[in-house]
Amino acid sequence: MFFIFSKVFSFFLSPVLWILGLLLYAILIKSTKKKSLILITTFILVYLFCNAAFFNFFVSKFEITPIPIPKEKYDCGIVLGGYSMFQENINRLQFTESSDRLFQTVYLYKKGIISKIILSGGSGNLDQKHKESIYARNYLIGIGLPAVDVIAESESKNTIENAQNTKKILDSLNFTHSNLLITSASHLPRSLACFRKLNVNVKPFSVNAMANTSDNSIGYYLIPRLWIMINWEKLIHEWAGFLAYKISGKI
Repeated sequence: MFFIFSKVFSFFLSPVLWILGLLLYAILIKSTKKKSLILITTFILVYLFCNAAFFNFFVSKFEITPIPIPKEKYDCGIVLGGYSMFQENINRLQFTESSDRLFQTVYLYKKGIISKIILSGGSGNLDQKHKESIYARNYLIGIGLPAVDVIAESESKNTIENAQNTKKILDSLNFTHSNLLITSASHLPRSLACFRKLNVNVKPFSVNAMANTSDNSIGYYLIPRLWIMINWEKLIHEWAGFLAYKISGKI
């Protein structure tokens, strides 16, 4: 039930939907004064949600900052799902903007930083048809990684289940002291809290950070950019997810 509710609720967390709702309201109301107020409010919201500096102020407070490639060795790297999708029409795995999770993990494995890879994630969709970690495991084996070093945990539907199901695997392998948790920087606060709630010893390794630490140009502060609004939707989703997990006692 929690999984289904989260999917329905996440539909309403989009700034685009909020702005379209305001515009529709402005069209429907008859009061000229209210119409003008709503249009001004909408304009301000669009500008703020497309402003890189405004977004960076908030996201930098929430994300776990990426670290350099570690020098110490780890038993395994735990990769949380959400980086790919299987397309039936071409019978192929397609990678999303979060694919840095998987590619950074392969790099860590090739460098000998991690000895094994645990791919945690079944399907985040309601139909549960395609198990992401199984397809990803086949992909990694296909590019040359030894099958014995790539483990697929394919039953998780969300972050708390990632932690619960991965813990069982770690316990069975006796990997209780030296593991990297690899996921997007904005997803790490919630996922790290889930693993630590279950007393799983992991060190965070964040990737795909949205925070900008180098741009100080005038355009960064003044020029609106549409892709910032897309990032806002991701951040709001993580805020809501963290709050929901906190209220429900999952973290």
